[in-house]
Amino acid sequence: MPAEIHEDSHSSLFQDGPAPRVLLTMPQRGSSSDSAKNLEQQYDLSTPRERTDSDATLSTGVEQRWLKRYRVEVAASGSSVLSTLTTFPLDSVKTRMQTYKYAGFLDCVRQTYQKENLRGFFRGVTAPMASITLVRTVSFSIYQRSKYAYSNWVKRNFGFNVMAHVASRGSYPNLWSIATFAAAGATAGSCITVIACRSFKRVCRCVVLT
Repeated sequence: MPAEIHEDSHSSLFQDGPAPRVLLTMPQRGSSSDSAKNLEQQYDLSTPRERTDSDATLSTGVEQRWLKRYRVEVAASGSSVLSTLTTFPLDSVKTRMQTYKYAGFLDCVRQTYQKENLRGFFRGVTAPMASITLVRTVSFSIYQRSKYAYSNWVKRNFGFNVMAHVASRGSYPNLWSIATFAAAGATAGSCITVIACRSFKRVCRCVVLT
């Protein structure tokens, strides 16, 4: 006897749209199961490939929106890590020359490489890399948000769009742009100074107590 799938009762099986109206004929009693298997393969309602592709597309869209929203923080963190790893060997050699006696810069590099290989030039890099990355990331984040906040304030009170002026081709700095960026830099510097001083006080207190 025929069986009919209605859109209202089975619409939840379809993720991308309303369920199509399909007429299914039930196999007769005593017949082989080949017709039932062919019918099941022909009208496969699970569609796992479509759900997987849609989930992957949704995940990619979320990651892209996240990167676009926090692009300043991601760029600041990446550049801080790269710059610290690049310049730390020179700082390590300088510290060794100030602490121990060497014939010169090349002698310090040669002895450090012979005794500790490349790991000797990066000994103790974790602490400065973490602190510098944190400070620069917070600083650039505060600067970026302060810049747009001050620009909106100038536009709202004086009718001049600082960000549009800076983004326009062939524009030159004026009083409003200089004042906006200077205020944003001062805000970021002040916040970082307060954070660094409070962190340094806590570290010193822990050292004294221990």
